[in-house]
Amino acid sequence: MRRFTQLLILISCSLNLQSQNLQSFQYLGDTFNGYYYIGWAFSHGNTQNNAVPGAENHRLKGNFMELNLKYHDYNRGHWQYDIRAKMYTDVIKQLADMILGNNESAYTALENTGLSTGPLGWHTCTYNLVSGKYLNISPGAHLNDYFYFANARESDTDNRLSTKEPQGYYFAAGPSIMLSLYASRFLMINFKSQYSFAYWRPISAPDAIEDDSYPLPQFFGFTTELLTPWGLYFEVDHNHLINKGPNPNAGMRTDFNIGFKFVVN
Repeated sequence: MRRFTQLLILISCSLNLQSQNLQSFQYLGDTFNGYYYIGWAFSHGNTQNNAVPGAENHRLKGNFMELNLKYHDYNRGHWQYDIRAKMYTDVIKQLADMILGNNESAYTALENTGLSTGPLGWHTCTYNLVSGKYLNISPGAHLNDYFYFANARESDTDNRLSTKEPQGYYFAAGPSIMLSLYASRFLMINFKSQYSFAYWRPISAPDAIEDDSYPLPQFFGFTTELLTPWGLYFEVDHNHLINKGPNPNAGMRTDFNIGFKFVVN
């Protein structure tokens, strides 16, 4: 009788775990699907550039916060939207580090690599092509603006610093895809990936050595988000530049975020 009771409990728990799906996932007691959310998170950022001379000096870290806006909808034939604007929190953090005299962070070090959004941000829009109970596949496109520079040594034996191509403020666009997986009533996994083709550089970085004939770069990025029903989420957001020219310069940035999503409507 005891074993039978234990079996009933296991079956009940199993059914309860599967009673939800992507469309009915519960978030703070309400259905998560079909709302805009502002994500606010503590962010631990890492930048590196293994291609430049003195690459070890470009492995820098910094802590601050991240904000993003997302529209989550897992119904077939509906749209999803994601926007990020890292530049604004990056500027605030840089000013704070300068005031506090922290000159060795990822935001203030003289010899470093910088990769961030521009003032318009990174906009991704996708269409739910496949929407099942536990998996959603949503291809689409994005329009991004990037700030990028690498203030690096001339060579391993020449410590003079300069900012060479690729560098500046870029507009880029390309394909995107969002995947969502219902793992259990305690966990939803959201994944986004995009490949960006830069098509215009209106502005160069200050004091950069400009070469207008240099090939425009490309960018690759992905974001993996683990979402809980209690409001908390953990996220890894990685982006890196793909250099299409001969200069040794290919920076990347990885942010580890833990935060809370606020319902907008």
